[in-house]
Amino acid sequence: MEASEDENKPNGADVVDDNPAVILDDLLNRANVLIDELKDFETRLHKYRQHSTFAFSHFRAAVQSECSVLDRGLARLEDEFSSQVARGSNLPFLEHLWWTAKKSKDVVALQKQVYLHSSGLDLVSRVQRLDFGNSDRRPDAQSRKEAVRIDVISDGGKTWHKVSLVTNTRLIFDLAKQGWDSDFSDDDDDADSRSSFENEAEDRDVPLLKTAKSLVKAANRSRVLTKHPVVQFVLPRIERGKMAEIDKILNAIEACGAHVTCKGDWQPPPPLLEALPFMVRDPVLQLSETLNIDCTILLALVSDISHAEVPEERSLPPDLQRQVDSEDESTLLPSILYPILGGRALVCTKEAAQRMREIVETMATPSERARTALLLGDGPSRTPEELVKELQQFSAYPVPAELRLPINTVVYNSQEAHSSLGAEAFGISERLTAINKSVFMHGWAAGQTTITSNRAAVKQLEHEIEKLEDVEDDCLPSIWVCSTSRSLAGKERRGQKSAAPPKLDGHSAPGLACKESNGVHASQITEEV
Repeated sequence: MEASEDENKPNGADVVDDNPAVILDDLLNRANVLIDELKDFETRLHKYRQHSTFAFSHFRAAVQSECSVLDRGLARLEDEFSSQVARGSNLPFLEHLWWTAKKSKDVVALQKQVYLHSSGLDLVSRVQRLDFGNSDRRPDAQSRKEAVRIDVISDGGKTWHKVSLVTNTRLIFDLAKQGWDSDFSDDDDDADSRSSFENEAEDRDVPLLKTAKSLVKAANRSRVLTKHPVVQFVLPRIERGKMAEIDKILNAIEACGAHVTCKGDWQPPPPLLEALPFMVRDPVLQLSETLNIDCTILLALVSDISHAEVPEERSLPPDLQRQVDSEDESTLLPSILYPILGGRALVCTKEAAQRMREIVETMATPSERARTALLLGDGPSRTPEELVKELQQFSAYPVPAELRLPINTVVYNSQEAHSSLGAEAFGISERLTAINKSVFMHGWAAGQTTITSNRAAVKQLEHEIEKLEDVEDDCLPSIWVCSTSRSLAGKERRGQKSAAPPKLDGHSAPGLACKESNGVHASQITEEV
């Protein structure tokens, strides 16, 4: 049950003026500022590739619609319509919702609808950046009847904000209109009195309290990183301590499990430039200093698809063609992986390295074999600088000097992992394959971010972690999931575009077709889910 929309539109114009033209002009200017800030926000989402998982199309459409209404109001100043628009504008509510977002960290959704009776509230993917995108499942009829909208979802999904601009006067008016009996005192503050008041308020259809109960119910049926979300009410026009009836309602909201911020506690938001780095964080800053590389990323780092251009005349299987198309749209190494890996220590488990070598031995091109030897430090001993320089001969893209080669092979120790994680968390490993056990459990136990494009394995791990309860964030695994993968190109020789193929140790490196770097910079990398 949503709070009445009218609650969010009292005194639509905040300008103290009776002239509709002045009011509408002020509202339209503010709406345009809001639209400009949303554009800057969306630009940052794209910069860190979080636009596909961020849910705010409904809010953006609401702001754009409000601008259109205000424009029509200004165009019809001679009509009563302009006065109605000035008095009833929803812009103040939209502004407060946005201001709440600007004061929050790790914002993942604006105005997200949740359904109380769906088969499990599948709101999130529990790997760092959480996915509040649209679900493929359609809500059933009962769910659509009992839905609540969360105005701002922040803290990576762990805090749900509900904003309302209802005032003390309006709330008392609503209570009186419903025949509310206000014959109670502040002394009636024992648990039985609060429970009785809460039930009576529910029966009397107090919108704020009904919404609070619905949101808390939804939060208690959801878990984000093993914990239930916190429900936070933002009531910037409600004052505590002014009226006993109002305080009773606020107490009842808090008694059902929600937190409340009223006028006296409300603080204005920071400027957008200060807020953006907290609203949408640079995912690189959240990675560990040592990165645990799984086999899927090892393959991407040596694949001809990542380093060279596939001739258009070559016929490819559909899955490889999709990878080539993806590479044409967004180059994996310079735009995503190199900025993530550069400057950090790189390790992989013995099992991942072994599996990598098996695949390379079976189906790699000569250039893919050469890159594998450089990546894993096979062959003669060479310095990291020498390895980077030689890898550059097999790539169309600049290889960053700060790439720390070779990737060091580590041995996964199950006993150490058990000691570090505890029996309950370690028990998850029994349901993983041998290679996934070594990769993900090593990263978890060692406190290292695991870099992978194995989404199936990550989903399985997420499913198992969901069964744990109230685990502190720093005790959970850190996983960075790349949404795109690269396979080896296979033994068939690939076309040449360069005048002469690059060489390594005096031997030709067949299969490499050079292509121009598109100039994508480190700032464009992202954590993708």
